Amino acid sequence: MKNLKNIILPTVILTVICAILGLGLSYTNEITKDIIASQNAQKQQEAMKSALPAFSYEQIAETDGCVIYAATQGDPVGYVVSSSANGYGGKIEVMVGIDLGGQIYGVQIVSCDDETAGIGQKVADDGFKSGFNMINADDIEDVDTITGATISSTAVKTAVEKAYEAYESEVDGK
Repeated sequence: MKNLKNIILPTVILTVICAILGLGLSYTNEITKDIIASQNAQKQQEAMKSALPAFSYEQIAETDGCVIYAATQGDPVGYVVSSSANGYGGKIEVMVGIDLGGQIYGVQIVSCDDETAGIGQKVADDGFKSGFNMINADDIEDVDTITGATISSTAVKTAVEKAYEAYESEVDGK
């Protein structure tokens, strides 16, 4: 009987504690999910404006994990494509601005939080991103990689290429 009490009582106590903590986490998630979604949407809008400045962006297509937005400033100014690729630590998300002539206007890193701090996260620095400004799709491979962050740099290039391919198939090819 004593052995049974030494097993059942701690089990019940741990179950109650886990249930309370689970409910607490669920409640916290419920009250913060709208705030987090709002912050993510704002971050995405800022990234779009950095990739290709415009007054408004309207989603026009989604293909192969890429989302394509038409960028307008009264008149069309180009397209912004959301894309991602796996880096050293995880997924790197980018926004690629493409002007009406099909040239890459700019690239903005939306997320590279899982990359190594001080090395892989350098892909978000202006020095690296500026290598993509006003280039043709054929020149993506010529953008210099960051020493010590080759995998992260290559992931950004891959995401940019993927974005451009989505643009070509959904917009330029039509």
